[in-house]
Amino acid sequence: IAPMIDGHVEGIAVSCFEEVECLKDLNIQTPIIFTSAHITTALCETLSRWSVGFVIHDICHIQVLLEAKLAANTSVWLKVNTGMNRLGIAPTQVKAALSRLKTIPEITSVVLMTHCAMAEFPAHAQTQRQRLAFESIASSYQGESSFSNSAGIWTLNDVKHDWVRPGLSLYGVLRPI
Repeated sequence: IAPMIDGHVEGIAVSCFEEVECLKDLNIQTPIIFTSAHITTALCETLSRWSVGFVIHDICHIQVLLEAKLAANTSVWLKVNTGMNRLGIAPTQVKAALSRLKTIPEITSVVLMTHCAMAEFPAHAQTQRQRLAFESIASSYQGESSFSNSAGIWTLNDVKHDWVRPGLSLYGVLRPI
C-alpha cells in the first residue's frame, strides 16, 4: 500500500523496524513515523539519521533521547495516556516532558497525540473523558496534535487537530453501523 499512497498522505506510521527498513528500501518519500514502544539509544540514532519520526510512550524514553546522538531536524510524537491505559505518559507529566524535550536542540518538532479507546462510540463516557483530557492539554500547546484514530475520523467530526491516523481504515475496516 505504501507505494500507492506515497506523496498523497502527510505521513506513514509503522510499528516495527522491519517496516521502516522496507519503506526505506522502497525509497518512500513520505515522512515515516515509528510507533513502537520499544526504543533504544541506537535505534533512536538510526531513525533520526534516516529522518524517521518516532513516538515517545514513556517518560523514561526522554532519557534515551538525551543520551542519543540525534541528527538535526528530528521529529517526535509525544503520546499522552488520556485513559486507554495501554501506553503514553500521564497528563500530569506532559509539561515536564515538553520542557525536557525542548532541551534537545536536534528535536525540531513534537506532535502531541493520544489514542482513543472507544472512538466508535462518541457519546460514551470513556470517549468524552479522553477527549476532555486531551483538549485540556492540546489547547495550550503551541505545536501540532493528533486525537483521531480510524474510529474517531468516522464518528468525531467536530474534533479538530492537525493530524488524523486512519490506520485500520486503510485496510477496509469501517465504522460500526
